[in-house]
Amino acid sequence: QGSSAYGILLSGAASNTITSNSITTSGSSASGVWLNGSSSSNTFSFNTIKTSGASAHSLELISSSTNTFLGDMLNASQGQEVFSSASSDGNIFTNVTIDATKITFMGRDFSLNASSVPAAPPTIQQVVEAFSFVFQNQSATSWLIVNASYNQSLLNVKAAEASISWFRH
Repeated sequence: QGSSAYGILLSGAASNTITSNSITTSGSSASGVWLNGSSSSNTFSFNTIKTSGASAHSLELISSSTNTFLGDMLNASQGQEVFSSASSDGNIFTNVTIDATKITFMGRDFSLNASSVPAAPPTIQQVVEAFSFVFQNQSATSWLIVNASYNQSLLNVKAAEASISWFRH
């Protein structure tokens, strides 16, 4: 605990495997996992990472690239689930759970956090949570690829795959 608490901090570290941990931090600028200083080719899998604090991050990547996150569960009660700087590239997030929704994504110079869900019109059934992706510096080098999955059993009716849509709010 403390204003800048870290659950796991890697600085200049490469090729580590961190699996099946429960990491909880709190503090105004806490980070569950903080990768800095060219930390690369690290693998995080099936960790539960929770943070609380106004500017806290479950995962914070500064100048760290080509890391893999697989099946991790992220929760930042006040801050952001993921913060990735412009100098962090090629990090892959696969089947990461954020507020009960699994998503797969990769990007550069962005932050991600779960957000409140706008009310859906009565003719639309929502099957995934809402997320807020923000490009930090909105530079020409910012980018993001997202894939969200859903459970067909959550639908009240049999829907054709082609009728499922993404909405931007």
